[in-house]
Amino acid sequence: MKQFKFIFLTIALLLSVTIKSQTDDVKVVDNYFTLINYWSAVGPTKEAKFSPYVEAKYDFQQNFTTWKKENRFLYIKEIWYHAESFYIIRNYSKEGVKIDESMIDVSRFESYRKENEQVTIALPGFKDAIVLLAGSELIYKP
Repeated sequence: MKQFKFIFLTIALLLSVTIKSQTDDVKVVDNYFTLINYWSAVGPTKEAKFSPYVEAKYDFQQNFTTWKKENRFLYIKEIWYHAESFYIIRNYSKEGVKIDESMIDVSRFESYRKENEQVTIALPGFKDAIVLLAGSELIYKP
């Protein structure tokens, strides 16, 4: 009987380690796919437009190129935030200048963002408007 208990406990322990290992693997895979999803939403064109905002935020800590290599997942999330957490409504007003999205540091408008609804911001002098995604729609917020 003691041998049966020992075998049973050993099998239970092995199963729990296997399940824990598989759970960790799922998290790694999930993070990998999340990273791919962030990056596919952004792409190289938007990275070029919005990386100066990320560089300005993190360049004071160390060399930005080194930081970017060492913090690739955070870098991609930051680029996603600056590129995808808002969108532009064209011709919102009849008069004004067209907004170049690369001019927008979305973090400056964060105080206007609402948790459960999108917010439209009309800027004086521009014919386009900025729409902030709802906080609940964000994949990442710094």
